[in-house]
Amino acid sequence: MRKSVGFTSKSRLAGAETVARFTPPFQVSLAFIVDGDWVLRYDNEAGKGDHRHIGQAEKRYKFTNPEIRLTDFWNDVDRWRR
Repeated sequence: MRKSVGFTSKSRLAGAETVARFTPPFQVSLAFIVDGDWVLRYDNEAGKGDHRHIGQAEKRYKFTNPEIRLTDFWNDVDRWRR
């Protein structure tokens, strides 16, 4: 039985020096957390680019724009909760 469900998100605009090495110039992380464990996470990072974690699986994610990323994230949350 699920005891707690939480959500977290963060974004960080990179400085000009970082922008030259990492595209896009911001770091994004969206997470769906249940009982203290991340069960779903969307993020991007240098060397990996945009991807998502569903349970233990990591899958590539094609970023188009922030609105679609949020829609895709919430659709995955809805699928997980069913």
